[in-house]
Amino acid sequence: MQRASIELTPAGKGLSELRRQFSLSLRILMAVVGVVLLIACANLANLLLARAASRQKEFAVRLSVGAGRLRLIRQSFTESLLVASLGGLVRVALAWWGSRLLILMASAGSEPLPLDVTPNSRILGFTLLASLISAGYKARSLKCK
Repeated sequence: MQRASIELTPAGKGLSELRRQFSLSLRILMAVVGVVLLIACANLANLLLARAASRQKEFAVRLSVGAGRLRLIRQSFTESLLVASLGGLVRVALAWWGSRLLILMASAGSEPLPLDVTPNSRILGFTLLASLISAGYKARSLKCK
């Protein structure tokens, strides 16, 4: 009578061959995506600053009519927060879609790689933080003269 034996390997860190093969390239890709996201946020903040500078006449009229500086800053912050939040939602949707696309592109066969690269809470938190910083940068830099 033969005894059946099964060799078990710890799987706490995922599939070691796939981890070794794709770990570095995925980390580099994540860093590049983070840098591009920060550049996009800075660009958005600068565009919002340019928009606020072009609205100086409007702000001057509102100040002369009796609106307070705090009210103008609140309005500007609300507008920039809305635009930044919508941009953040678009970024999350693109990340969700792009992660699936990257897995399909990296797969050699008809079966996709068994990697879970869907955005997690750290990525969503980073996107939220970048959106809020972008909106806050614009509101902080606004000076009503």
